[in-house]
Amino acid sequence: MIQSKKYILLIFYMCLLCSSLSVLAQTQLTNLPTFYISTANNTAITSTEIWVDAKLSIVSYDESECIKDSIIKIRGRGNASWDRMLKKSFRIKFADDTRILNMPAKDNNWVLLANFADKTLMRNAVAFEVGRFLSMQYTPAVKYADVVLNGDYIGNYLITDQLNVDKNRVNIQKLDTLTTTLPDITGGYLMEINGTLDTIDDPYYTKTAKGLNIIVKYPQEEDVNKEQLSYIKGFTNTFENTLFSTNYKDPISGYRAMVDTTELVNWYLACEITGNSDAFWSTYWHKMRFDEKLIFGPLWDFDIAFNNDNRLGDATQKLIRVAGFNPKAWITQFASDDWFLKKVYQRFQEIKTNGMLPHLLTYIDDTKAYLFSSQEKNFTHWNILNTIVYRELEARGTYDNEVSFLKSYITERFDYLETALKYTEPPVYTSTIDPAYYYSIINRKTGKAIEVQNASVAENTGLVQSVYDDMKASQQWKFNLVTGADIYTLQNKNSGFVIKNDGQSGTQLTQSNISADSQYQLWKIVKLDNQFVGIQNVLSTQYSINNKGGSVNDNNPIIQYANNITGSQNQQWAFVKQSKVITSLESLNVDSDRHLHIAPQPMNEVSYVTCNFGNVCSVLISVITIDGKTIYMKKTTTNQSGYLTEQLLASELKVKSGLYIVKITASNGITLSAKLLKQ
Repeated sequence: MIQSKKYILLIFYMCLLCSSLSVLAQTQLTNLPTFYISTANNTAITSTEIWVDAKLSIVSYDESECIKDSIIKIRGRGNASWDRMLKKSFRIKFADDTRILNMPAKDNNWVLLANFADKTLMRNAVAFEVGRFLSMQYTPAVKYADVVLNGDYIGNYLITDQLNVDKNRVNIQKLDTLTTTLPDITGGYLMEINGTLDTIDDPYYTKTAKGLNIIVKYPQEEDVNKEQLSYIKGFTNTFENTLFSTNYKDPISGYRAMVDTTELVNWYLACEITGNSDAFWSTYWHKMRFDEKLIFGPLWDFDIAFNNDNRLGDATQKLIRVAGFNPKAWITQFASDDWFLKKVYQRFQEIKTNGMLPHLLTYIDDTKAYLFSSQEKNFTHWNILNTIVYRELEARGTYDNEVSFLKSYITERFDYLETALKYTEPPVYTSTIDPAYYYSIINRKTGKAIEVQNASVAENTGLVQSVYDDMKASQQWKFNLVTGADIYTLQNKNSGFVIKNDGQSGTQLTQSNISADSQYQLWKIVKLDNQFVGIQNVLSTQYSINNKGGSVNDNNPIIQYANNITGSQNQQWAFVKQSKVITSLESLNVDSDRHLHIAPQPMNEVSYVTCNFGNVCSVLISVITIDGKTIYMKKTTTNQSGYLTEQLLASELKVKSGLYIVKITASNGITLSAKLLKQ
């Protein structure tokens, strides 16, 4: 009996020792928390549909983050990533609502993202940081962890929210199966646009007339009823019909009345800043109860964003609304509305001013430092830094190189978007000319402007059409009244030459020196209405200025052609008023009290500009002809005492003999001008 008791005690202590060793083995592997997941009987996780019973322990230096042997279920998650990638993502589900790693939500569903195709391990996290900076209504929370599955280390993971309805996630009203009538049936709903799925004969999906697959994500399949499905499908179709109606731009009866415009603009900017190639055919939107507005977001799935998708090539300088994947009919239609484009550009300027770019670069640096030990362990296990595993543009060999590429992309992306998203107010067309101003000349059919090709200052250069740009002097013309009613020469602001024809039909117009007796340079303005005119040649009145063939292409030749100004929009033109013509030295406010000194005078090969602005500042030096054409510009700074000494080289100015104006504009608000005589 005593021997039997000793044997039992021995077995007990051996079990206790094994148990202790098991506990001791569950240590924190790096500075990140470590997730220990053990499936029942070490069952493999082989499906994104079938749940497997498991236990989870979280080991962390922060005791508030620790969990011990919590009962969970686990399954795979993802579509292409699950099928094609060795490192798998997972979804876990607790028996009860649980807060993990002190993230905001207390919920039973959580996601472990593998980020296998993202060798920075942080593209999703950076995208969510973009959403937070934009103050979007909800952006998933994130934390990082090392993960051990059934005793085997499987890598660094991003722990984040499962997209579901909760007060700390998608905060919309919950529906139950008994809700079937208005107004309660109006919300809330969480919807997904997913271009990969076929919606035929599936009651939880609908394919819109524009080819978008819309999936009801909440209420879930087991809870949603037919009345709710009918309502949200009807709302979706009504929104799309309104978006593509003839009056879709109207703020009251158009699409804006059915969408949260603040979230729309923020969501779109997030898609463009991140360069998410899947942005418009794989996205989420939701709807509140009692509110007939669609709300775009939350953001999700950015591991192939930030120029990490070889299907687009280098997409640093590509708008995703153009280069991204179809179907993207909705965003294309939004972008055809000037209101939308203007709001996007205004919001972009706001976030730039508020420091989004330096904030993101700092966030990346901080995350890189935080992940230092974990990423080393991850890429020791997954030796892929020299291997393309999915759609990466290239494998850059080291973790540092991958993070540097991400930072460079974001920096260059902001520079590109400054130009690509720039919104210019539509020009105001007029058919009336004031010779005291320069005008752009816009074709009625194409909306493009007459321009000297390549902004050339060479005589006999041809005229073409180009996208209207109010900053281009080569698109601006001075109308010099010559004789009689509405007879003018048309003089280019950039070159100083005037428009000339050769008297033949169909030949390209050119620019040439002004000749007082040349009727080839004289044009009659024939007013058609308050916006449009025809421009006829005086020498051969049967010819008018014409956009060749009505082409919409840039650099299409501007010709003279058989007069048909009332019948052909190719020959109908509008004027857009630009800057005032400078006609005298007095109007340049030439300095007379010798604050600005230029010597020697006259200039031979070089002259020196000297002046004192009183304090250190940046300055812009301009050289201007007496008729107001700026021929030279240079930015520089004063010395620490505010004193400026700068040389002007005749070889750089490329000026002929004559009188010019040197104008100095300083950042402290002082502007000085003086005469420059070239010998």
